[in-house]
Amino acid sequence: QSAARLLKSGGQFYIETPNIDSLGHRQCGPYWFPFDAPRHLCLFSPTTLRHSLDVAGAQVLQLRTLLFEPIYRWEDTYRREEEEQAMLSPRPQMRLKARPRAATLSAIARLDRLLHPLNGDIISCWATKP
Repeated sequence: QSAARLLKSGGQFYIETPNIDSLGHRQCGPYWFPFDAPRHLCLFSPTTLRHSLDVAGAQVLQLRTLLFEPIYRWEDTYRREEEEQAMLSPRPQMRLKARPRAATLSAIARLDRLLHPLNGDIISCWATKP
């Protein structure tokens, strides 16, 4: 509501946020990169973001999703850090054995996004105050 209140009628704003309904989230589970707490305290789907903007008195002009290509490198990094109970340096790092899985999941995500354009990892939304 704050962003909409700050704008004059016809003013526009842009939001970019992780997509909790993304295929990447379903593939990576708890190792999904956007769970990068405490940066993301609330996560949205395209549906919940539209609803939140509507309640705030804003109108969605355009909403789309994007793939976050390094997601599978981060997934393996988080898995390895959990196994080793230590943060890796540098980050992210992908083990050789994880590369075939990452390449396969990445190809599936690209195909899926062609069929389901709102399944990308990041929501990009342009909105206006009517």
